[in-house]
Amino acid sequence: MIRVYYNGHLDVSTKKIYDWLHLYKIKFEIINEKNITKNIVKKMLSLSDYGFSEILVNKKASTGLNKTIYSKYKIDNLSTEELIQLILVYPSLLRSPIIYDDKKILVGCDRYELRRFLAD
Repeated sequence: MIRVYYNGHLDVSTKKIYDWLHLYKIKFEIINEKNITKNIVKKMLSLSDYGFSEILVNKKASTGLNKTIYSKYKIDNLSTEELIQLILVYPSLLRSPIIYDDKKILVGCDRYELRRFLAD
């Protein structure tokens, strides 16, 4: 099953993902800030080649709440468990959209890369 995480508001990138999945009649589950869990974050990390740096909003590009979070917490010094707990409290730290299944992950909206999720 393909899962799509988005950060709570339906932006252009997420809409493109939904449209593409509907076009190819691919079933998917929506995950948002309200139903993110520790297991979901761990699954994303297990599929990521670059760990937290791939799934978290870029510190330098952060604005608003995320900028405050980055300045308040020394994220580089947190353990994996502490950072996962921080994400659960502040899910806006996750980039959006994040698409994944049991074997692969895609962060962002790249239509060419989305092809990876067509039936093997």
